[in-house]
Amino acid sequence: MQLTLTSENRLDLNHTLTSGQTFRWERIGEWWYGVVGRNVLKLKQNNSKLVFESYPEEVDKELIRSYFRLDDNLSSITRKIRKDKVISEAISSFEGLRIIRQNLWECLVSYLCATNSNIKVITQMISNLCRKFGKRIVFEGREFYLFPESKALARATLSDLTDCRLGYRAPHLRHTAQQIENGSVNLHEIMRLEYEQARRNLLGRSPGGKTLLGIGPKAADCILLFSMEKLESFPIDVWIKRLILEKYRHLFEDKFLHRLASTKSLGGGVYVATADRMRSYFGRYAGYAQEYLYSYARTRLAKVTYSM
Repeated sequence: MQLTLTSENRLDLNHTLTSGQTFRWERIGEWWYGVVGRNVLKLKQNNSKLVFESYPEEVDKELIRSYFRLDDNLSSITRKIRKDKVISEAISSFEGLRIIRQNLWECLVSYLCATNSNIKVITQMISNLCRKFGKRIVFEGREFYLFPESKALARATLSDLTDCRLGYRAPHLRHTAQQIENGSVNLHEIMRLEYEQARRNLLGRSPGGKTLLGIGPKAADCILLFSMEKLESFPIDVWIKRLILEKYRHLFEDKFLHRLASTKSLGGGVYVATADRMRSYFGRYAGYAQEYLYSYARTRLAKVTYSM
């Protein structure tokens, strides 16, 4: 099947799938392979045509439109976040990059695993989890695995989870899965909240005491952005921090910049204050700005160092 892209819903598949949002896509030749829901998807892009196949079930165009957020008017969004020369260059360099609309549970687990790690290690941890706890599917002679359900991880032993190379994340993941299974945490309820309250819930700061162990501020912002429709969320990792120190110093006071530069692991007040300022600057689509700036920073700032 194929889907025709327009100027409003344009998509660059390569930019989108290499932007660090999700960890289960692999490019083989001209095709991208990934698992979405209960199906393996195979996609490639020919200019304005998005060609796709699925197995074992045939998926329709609406699933593709939803997953790649083709309902977002990208032209309008990029006009609104084009606040300066840096973001303008990032948008031009990565035109067609879109935020992916991910499954709530899969996104939560992915970014719990992402704590204090890098893309290569995160990808391996998630692959290990899927192989050990997910259903196996063979497509075109290759093995793929569905993402494990929360009940499988809630029942897992710490030994089994540790075998997946999760390290200290193993008890956090099992506890989170158990909370979801016993109903003490409802991700869909959190999703319906406004950004600030949803973030407090993910960080375990809700009045009701609902706690998701292992979720830090950056992971919470990623979950909010990629699976909870909070497009104003602005996750900050080491690349965005470096970009801010290089290109967006004018948005902060000198005293705060010293704190930001000297903090090795962003957390607490420094993280929140930085994210809040960037979200205020870029507005309701700050999450899109973050994705463009993240890709820009990874390619342009690799050799930049800072001194304060």
